[in-house]
Amino acid sequence: MNSDRHLEPAEDSSRSRGRLLTMAGLALGGFLASLATLYATPIEGVTDLGCGPRVVDCGKALGSAWSKVAGVPLGVIGGFYFALWGLFTVCRPAGYCWAVSWILLPGAIGSLGLLAVLAGVVQAPCLWCLLTHACNLAACVVWWPLRRWRPAGLWAGGAVAVGMAALLAAAGLFGLYRLRVEKETAAAAERTLW
Repeated sequence: MNSDRHLEPAEDSSRSRGRLLTMAGLALGGFLASLATLYATPIEGVTDLGCGPRVVDCGKALGSAWSKVAGVPLGVIGGFYFALWGLFTVCRPAGYCWAVSWILLPGAIGSLGLLAVLAGVVQAPCLWCLLTHACNLAACVVWWPLRRWRPAGLWAGGAVAVGMAALLAAAGLFGLYRLRVEKETAAAAERTLW
């Protein structure tokens, strides 16, 4: 089956390089949009920062019960997700095509599910959420010709390193989010005292 072939040097054409470059751009765009959701998330008792045009108000979507999983904002989970497949895409892409394929598959299903929740349950669009899902679904389309489903050669050590780097990025995002919450909560408390 051609989907299990590896990228051979002859196959690594400018078209494949262009796809990989596009994938890196989409990973960066998705990561930054995930970061933006953390700064657009309303904090209880503090006015929100907004997310751009009021037609696409993030407050309702990012303040809903669907915006967190076990207390972790979806922006942190999205940041981890984009960092993970983005790093796999730029680090020896021929050896990790299978990893990107297996990461993007549930990611695409998740994006479609979250878009359905935005439209049907929350009934409020969110600019940063829409950008995140657009980057993700576009990446799935761009990646499709490069997809592989089986690992090639030695991969465990590099895969663990990439996974750890993505976890570190997610921990950094969560730390930034917690810092923002603490700073804004303290500032709001100080304003109410005066």
